[in-house]
Amino acid sequence: MKKLVLLIFVASLFVASPVLSSHSWETSSYYLKNCKEEIRVLNDNPSNKASFDICLAFIEGADRMHTGLTAVNRDNKLYCTQQSSDFMKDIKTYRSIWVKYLENNPQELPLNPVVTFISAMQEPFPCP
Repeated sequence: MKKLVLLIFVASLFVASPVLSSHSWETSSYYLKNCKEEIRVLNDNPSNKASFDICLAFIEGADRMHTGLTAVNRDNKLYCTQQSSDFMKDIKTYRSIWVKYLENNPQELPLNPVVTFISAMQEPFPCP
């Protein structure tokens, strides 16, 4: 029950309008498009240092938001990751998990991206 309340609270912070947002940047499909393009370009040319900050910044922000909101009471964590010493590698792993989750759940593309990110993280990183 606590997890459900926290999830609703988190979603309410990022959704000023109904869950089916009117602005494209408030949807998972907006960030998914950016993430796929980022992955494609970097796979084609790994040395490309072009600025593809939208996707990774979103992933990092969503993860840090979850960490910050649950720091006071760890019982309310919605997913539990074991951070490695390579923070950027962790964020890229989370990006891959989120992209795959949305590809497998296209009905969630209109939803708030933070909500779908948390949903994506719960299966590979369940809390004990």
